[in-house]
Amino acid sequence: EISWTVADGQPIPVGASPCAFLAITEGQVVIARRNVAVAQADDILIEPLLESDPIAHLFPNVQSSALIPFAHEGQMIGLIVLGEQRAWERTALTPNKIRICQALANQAAIAIQNARLFEAEQRARRLAETLREVAAVFNAASDLATVLDLALAYLERVLSFESASLLLLQRDADGKEVLSIQAARGFPQGLSLIGYSFSKADFAAFFEQPMPAPMIIDEPQQRADWVPIVGTEYIRSWLGAPLVVNASGEQRLIGILAVDSARPHAFTAEDASIAVAFAYQAAAAIERARLHAEAERRVHELSALTQVSEALHQAVDLDRALVAVLDAVFALAGQQMACIFLVSPGSQALQIAAARGL
Repeated sequence: EISWTVADGQPIPVGASPCAFLAITEGQVVIARRNVAVAQADDILIEPLLESDPIAHLFPNVQSSALIPFAHEGQMIGLIVLGEQRAWERTALTPNKIRICQALANQAAIAIQNARLFEAEQRARRLAETLREVAAVFNAASDLATVLDLALAYLERVLSFESASLLLLQRDADGKEVLSIQAARGFPQGLSLIGYSFSKADFAAFFEQPMPAPMIIDEPQQRADWVPIVGTEYIRSWLGAPLVVNASGEQRLIGILAVDSARPHAFTAEDASIAVAFAYQAAAAIERARLHAEAERRVHELSALTQVSEALHQAVDLDRALVAVLDAVFALAGQQMACIFLVSPGSQALQIAAARGL
């Protein structure tokens, strides 16, 4: 029996495998054998299988391998690799049998290409339907918290991931702009990340570009600029898409959609395009929700000011006037404790004239 070792999903760069590179670039079958010289017979290239070749590491007990390339309409699809554990010559990989394998590989190429086209069509249709549904739901939602939760829930329909979060630009207690996690999904139970903040320097690549672009990071835990969070050591692939809105004809970055996977090399350029399309919808909804909240806040302030003005006009004594002022302070500032000091005539001393919550 041949002892096969299954890879963990890490792709093999074509240039890293001399045998695979030769098979793909030349479009010819390559027989790779340990400890043999380069040769050619019946349109078959015979190459030494170097110990540094990923094929040798993938199949450590195989003494010789046949790499059979297959293509469809001029586009290289992949390789079929046949392995033989025994080192001595035998008739297992004769030119005739390799030609049979090539014919099967070519049939497989057609099937694989058709399957890929079908999957791509299904993904595009699913994405379009989801984006239309998301747009309708977002337009109906005016609450920011609802928008954020819906965004990550719908994201699962079009992207495969372990966890995801929405980071929004906000100002901290010192007035400094930070990226704060405002919505999270799929993180380990007990790990609370809402409110966790990063500096803009932690995501400098997004802010240094005039036109923010998506970013894919493989093995982020190994990067010096990665900000580790206890409980997220499982992340081996990271995809970030900018949340951008149009303001006065210019694009403005308001946050980042972050997607995590426990699989290495999990995200592709197509995934990044999907994330960008989704982030565009989410950013517009987030901005609308923020503007709606700001408008409601102003209406609330004007209403409270109108009420206190009317109360002050109706107040016939000092105590009622002070109570009306405190009511307005609580309504506008949302504080739990407040008091009003009045200067005592003649003494210049402060005296509590009204209080609440003390």
